Amino acid sequence: MKAKNLLSPVLIIALLAFIAIGSTLLIKNKRNQLHQIRYQEANALLRDSKYAEALTILKAIYPKIKGETQTEILYQIGICYQKTGEITEAKKYWDKVLNSKYSFHHPEIYYEFAQQRLREANFEEAQFYYSQITEKFPSHSLAGNATLGPVDIYIAKREFEKARQYCEEIIENLDYSSKIREITIDKLGEININLLFSPLVTDISEIYSVKAGDSLFSISRKFNTTIALLVRANNLPNSVIKPGQKLKITINKFSILVHVDKQDLFLHYDDKSFKRYKIAVGAKETPTPLGTFEIREKIKDPTWYPAGGGVVPPHSAQNLLGSRWMGLWETGKKTGYGLHEAIEPSDISTYISNGCIRMVKSDLEEIYDIVTIGTGVIIQSKE
Repeated sequence: MKAKNLLSPVLIIALLAFIAIGSTLLIKNKRNQLHQIRYQEANALLRDSKYAEALTILKAIYPKIKGETQTEILYQIGICYQKTGEITEAKKYWDKVLNSKYSFHHPEIYYEFAQQRLREANFEEAQFYYSQITEKFPSHSLAGNATLGPVDIYIAKREFEKARQYCEEIIENLDYSSKIREITIDKLGEININLLFSPLVTDISEIYSVKAGDSLFSISRKFNTTIALLVRANNLPNSVIKPGQKLKITINKFSILVHVDKQDLFLHYDDKSFKRYKIAVGAKETPTPLGTFEIREKIKDPTWYPAGGGVVPPHSAQNLLGSRWMGLWETGKKTGYGLHEAIEPSDISTYISNGCIRMVKSDLEEIYDIVTIGTGVIIQSKE
């Protein structure tokens, strides 16, 4: 009887301890659930760009949530501060992320730090952060942008020739399937066009001194260029020029290469990629013709003559040619095909036309200002 009586208090104490532990776990679990609910609220606010409200919640819960989620919250707090213009505070929290054992947001932070240093003209530190991405996270989606970090630095320093050369080296050395190569092609195009339409003299241009009797028309004929390019490259307010005035002249070595299968049009200079444009090409029933052609017609605001008959005037909503027409000729004969505007932007990167090449309006007008009558065009099915 005594042994039986002695066990009862022990059992009671054990039971009470079990209940206490269970209650503590239940309370802790309940708190974790509440923190998760609050975290979901913060994420909803972030999606709605309500950064100040999200920040209040995130700062309240981040000390109470551990592990990867806490690191994610620290990163999001930095985002909130960045979006509200408090860059110094953002950096404090992002530094904590960089010092954590979880690295899933390191590339984004390194890239933001690099861009910030670039804006501050601190080029050495900008390059350091770009290199952190390319060396530690070469497979990350930002690796391509980071690889082109030196290009952004060259541009910020107005060393445009170096920027162009850097891009050309990447394009030449990387495999055709490389995503970084694809990004670089577009970056190179941006650089080349900015240089082309600026007064800066490069290795593809020269300076001409206007002589008595010269006009933009006569100069364009003399150098086989376009009046539009002369105006844009020299920032001319109008067509009036004076003897002795210095003009930048781009030496004309432009040509066009079209890859039908990829819906790409390349403006080439001296047989090198100058800029790539996305296009629409012929439908399977009405394919874009392959071969070697010349641009023999250039018309602003063209009239459209549909194959079924009729005349559609310029600026009409039914005019499918849009703002520009560049007609293609083959062996001295008109083909009926050409380059014109894609009235519906969604047509780009599709097989949809009756054989013509359609371009985004701004792209079409850009290339129209560059190429001259007689420009060679090669259309091929594969790269």
